[in-house]
Amino acid sequence: LNKGADSARGDDAAGLKMAVVGWLMHGCPAPEPALESGQKTGRGFYHDVTARLLCPVDYDWSNPQYVCSPCLHLLS
Repeated sequence: LNKGADSARGDDAAGLKMAVVGWLMHGCPAPEPALESGQKTGRGFYHDVTARLLCPVDYDWSNPQYVCSPCLHLLS
């Protein structure tokens, strides 16, 4: 029973990740560079759009003090 519940949770998380990428790509304007649902590369704090969503509300992502150095070029 526990194995089935763990599997369902994993499936839900994977499905949600794919859905979020789809929602972001259909937004106006679409993120640049584009996000691919099958690729994790370039997501998270390495992409300005996803990083803004992950950034805690106590911090202002538009402030370079809180942006990781590989992401600074995305703020221009």
